[in-house]
Amino acid sequence: MQRFGSRHLLDLISSAYPGLVTYVDLDYRFLFVNAKFTEWYGLNPKDVVGMLVLDLIGEKEFNERKPRYDEALKGNIVKFTGKVNHQTLGVRETELTYHPDLDDEGKVQGFVAIAY
Repeated sequence: MQRFGSRHLLDLISSAYPGLVTYVDLDYRFLFVNAKFTEWYGLNPKDVVGMLVLDLIGEKEFNERKPRYDEALKGNIVKFTGKVNHQTLGVRETELTYHPDLDDEGKVQGFVAIAY
């Protein structure tokens, strides 16, 4: 029997993608992270989901990125080049996209962050 549930497809697609994928809610909390994200940071997905972004990346980096997070939370797609710290390789320059998640009424629920 084939499995085509939305959670299964999300896990399958995001695991196949070579970049980092996360979903951040209105409180700047991770609600989803893909396998590459947890490999990058050397963390267990169960430890990251529910964690505040601030607690993972630190106050300095959070404050630098917060204007971009807020722009996505206003409903705008945000694209930029930024630095992301890898657990063993150190700081790496990456292309980042924050894509807002809008409900049926057009209200922002959070955003998907993709780094590659």
